[in-house]
Amino acid sequence: MVAYNLIIQFRHQTAKIAKVPPRRISFTRCYDTVTIYLLNFGSHPLEQWLARYEQALTLASKDILPISPGRSFPRKAHPNRPKSTNEQRYKKPKTPKDITDKPPDQ
Repeated sequence: MVAYNLIIQFRHQTAKIAKVPPRRISFTRCYDTVTIYLLNFGSHPLEQWLARYEQALTLASKDILPISPGRSFPRKAHPNRPKSTNEQRYKKPKTPKDITDKPPDQ
């Protein structure tokens, strides 16, 4: 959860630089940028790390997703498919109860 929140914050900072909404920045590309540029950078002085962070932000701000057009059809849930016949094979067959099996009245 911490890593997810880190990427989301990185994405928000990248969106401010690019002046676009955060949803226009790809989560996967932000994750890859953080992994390659920051997590694999190792332990260096703070100034070098901050410079690398700025490079990562500017690089990720160039990866803007295109605006997707609206749907041409309404969204709907797919119906459940019928159960397979394999499951029905193992069920007990339903037998109608015989009316004559009632206990006699006392």
